[in-house]
Amino acid sequence: MARYIARRLVLMVIVLAGMSVLTFLLTHLVPGNPAKLMAGLHATQAQVDVYTRRYGLNKPLPVQYWRYVTGLTHGDFGTSLTTQRPVAEDLKQFAPATAELVFAAMVLTVVIGVPLGALSGLFHRSWFDHSTRVISVAGAAMPAFWLGMILQVVFFAKLGVLPVGGQLDILSQSPPTITGMVVVDSLLAGQFTVFRDALLHLILPAFTLAAGGIAIVTRMSRGAMEDTLETDFIRMARAKGMPELRVVGRHALPNALTSTVTVLGLQVGALFAGTFLVESVFTWPGIGLYAVTGIRDQDYAAIMGVTLLIAITYCLANLVVDVIYALMDPRITYAGT
Repeated sequence: MARYIARRLVLMVIVLAGMSVLTFLLTHLVPGNPAKLMAGLHATQAQVDVYTRRYGLNKPLPVQYWRYVTGLTHGDFGTSLTTQRPVAEDLKQFAPATAELVFAAMVLTVVIGVPLGALSGLFHRSWFDHSTRVISVAGAAMPAFWLGMILQVVFFAKLGVLPVGGQLDILSQSPPTITGMVVVDSLLAGQFTVFRDALLHLILPAFTLAAGGIAIVTRMSRGAMEDTLETDFIRMARAKGMPELRVVGRHALPNALTSTVTVLGLQVGALFAGTFLVESVFTWPGIGLYAVTGIRDQDYAAIMGVTLLIAITYCLANLVVDVIYALMDPRITYAGT
């Protein structure tokens, strides 16, 4: 297992290197001049040239990329053209909000998707199964930005029970920064009024982000449960008179979850990608909104920083999933890889 993890870490470095080259080329080949955007619409060419030289935009692309990679080895992600601050500081500020949103969405995905799928597979071809299938197909096909706006109209404009966006109400005092996650920090600080406010602000964006994942995990769990219930060892357990609850809970469900765990690992990347739209709809101050602003302003360093952070998180999440997969199923071994 240790050799496998070491090999995966080496491959992760190669993947990140290739991804950084591709992202660097794509961001720099897009038409437009970020120096002109920074200088302003009415800036003279001399003023634009000042910004061009300041950020090295007049250098050849290989030189710019080499300077960027050299900086990465020292923890320097470059300077954001939009905020005029080091990208590392921006990521440190905005990443906790996104981590909080993604974690909440992942919890909803597991808590809702796995039981729905397992029950749907258990009660195959029942009204519950048909209803779950319709809902999961609709959830997978529904655009996140559209769902988010519909939820805002229903729960904020019509019912008035949930806030429309942001992390806190404008009158709420932010808790002392401990983890950067407002829900966690307010709870640790004992500010339960702020905790309730932060939790209410988290519900709509978290559910919007999780909707597609819930649909996918539900369908995967349903199929895995159906296949598991048809295996010989389940038939044998039932033939021996084992109680149905024990057959399902002790034998069928754990075996069905092994394939679902793989999907959950892939959902980490999908959730981070979904934050670009969800954070824009709900004005959530995370790296998704930061990246959208960077794309609009052609902020190369910001785009590269967010892309690297998401790629690293995605690779590590899939490595963790592989390890969990091996622990759940003793038949799987990575000794020879």
